[in-house]
Amino acid sequence: MAISNEIRGRIIGMSEGGSTQVQIAATIKVSVRTIKRLVKKFRENGTYKHEPCGQSYTPKLSDRDVRSILRFSKNNRRASISEIASVCPTLVCERTIQRLLHRSGICSRIALREPFLTPHHIYQRLVFAQKYREWSAKDWERIIWTDESTFEIGKNSRQVHVWRTTNEQYSSNCMVPTFKSGQTSLMIWGAFDGGQKSKLVFMLKDQRSAKDFVEVVYERELFHSMVKVPNAVLMEDGAPVHRSKICEEWRQQRLLEKLNWPANYHNLNPIENMWMILKDAVQRNKACPRNIDGLKVVLEREWKSISETKLLQLCHSMPSRLQAVIDANGGHTRW
Repeated sequence: MAISNEIRGRIIGMSEGGSTQVQIAATIKVSVRTIKRLVKKFRENGTYKHEPCGQSYTPKLSDRDVRSILRFSKNNRRASISEIASVCPTLVCERTIQRLLHRSGICSRIALREPFLTPHHIYQRLVFAQKYREWSAKDWERIIWTDESTFEIGKNSRQVHVWRTTNEQYSSNCMVPTFKSGQTSLMIWGAFDGGQKSKLVFMLKDQRSAKDFVEVVYERELFHSMVKVPNAVLMEDGAPVHRSKICEEWRQQRLLEKLNWPANYHNLNPIENMWMILKDAVQRNKACPRNIDGLKVVLEREWKSISETKLLQLCHSMPSRLQAVIDANGGHTRW
């Protein structure tokens, strides 16, 4: 039970007045041990008042130290704790530095990997966002979003987390199997517009020329997609095959308009989200594909399972994506 400062004052007063600790204990109704402790504290520190926990704590770091640490950590994002501690005017342990950073909301995190943006890239991104900022969600539904992506056997796009105990580290169902397949990979092409998507096109290694691309992709899947969408507009990135003369002629002959997509703008393309959904689905698949044929089966099944609602959500997110670019003045965004 805590003793109030008023009671503490009475105890010290009786002690200074000549009363014994036993007499004080009988009068105040507290233990002799408590009285002994209070009297000792008064004679050593000159005070008997109770101080709330932490009130008498003297911080190791001054305000100047704190400002120095925070400034250095923000100017040197990749510095280690030991490097940050070395610039602190006051000698303290690394754990103290770490606690200060955490209290300030600064924590060590894995850096995102994003394409490097030159001033020209930033300008192009901003111009594009401002040009199409007035487009509605319906306007974006007539865009045929296309792209290629590569899937590699035995490679996980993200870290795999499993629930296990300490001694289950080497249990087969708590591990991620890898295969001696070398760089066995599969390139695919896909597209979607509004609430519908194309079939996946598997692109063989010996069939990736511009002529092959027109025959396998444009003539088959892209043509079927564009006839279904009134006033369709094609979105492709700046890959060399897309800029080839034969591809350009095919689009011109069919009066297919192409969206002038800026360089290093791939993370704003909604189909990039489709690829991540697909890669996550393959990664979660219990039957890990061990060859190209098995990978094709899994990819086609998971591609078909992506709902129409998800496709529309991605299309309708474009106004928000462009506004984020404008807010970032052409820089990186969370998309």
